[in-house]
Amino acid sequence: MSENRRVAAAMMESKSMGLAILLTVLFGPLGLLYVSIFWGIVLTIAAALVGALTFGLAAGVFWVISILWAIIAVKRRNDQVLDSL
Repeated sequence: MSENRRVAAAMMESKSMGLAILLTVLFGPLGLLYVSIFWGIVLTIAAALVGALTFGLAAGVFWVISILWAIIAVKRRNDQVLDSL
C-alpha cells in the first residue's frame, strides 16, 4: 500500500476531538458512543441507574465523566491509528 493511501486510511479511522467533546457536552454518556460503543453503553446504563437512585442528582457527575472519558478515548484511538502507520 502506498504511503498516501496509508495516511488517508489513518485519517479516516481517526476520531475528531472537537466532535467527541461536543457530542458528550450535548448528550452526556450517549455522546460517548461516537468514540467507544462499549463505554458509551456502560456509562449510559450506569448514569440511568445511579440517576434513578439519586433522583437525578448524580447525573452531572456522569456528564463530566463522559466528557473526560471522551477526551481520553479519542487520544488513545488516534495514537493507535498513528502507531499502525
